[in-house]
Amino acid sequence: MRRHDKTGTTKGERRLLWGYWLLSGYGLRASRAFTWLLAATSVTALLLMGIGLPTHEPAPATTGTLNGSKINLSTIVPDPTLHGGWPQCIT
Repeated sequence: MRRHDKTGTTKGERRLLWGYWLLSGYGLRASRAFTWLLAATSVTALLLMGIGLPTHEPAPATTGTLNGSKINLSTIVPDPTLHGGWPQCIT
């Protein structure tokens, strides 16, 4: 009923309630909520396979200098990168 109440709720709250009704039917229709869950999971998995998961772990490189009894070390860790194209990412 709050979705139809134009005097007691703000415009943003009505939009939020309308979106909630659109996606899940207020939880009354399990099939609608399950369908949206399945769609969101599928889109997330496709995005992670296509652009989000690096194929190789970065290998850190440590270099240093020895001055008498002191050792100065510095480690460079490169960012993970994707290798290969779209067909190699989707496996």
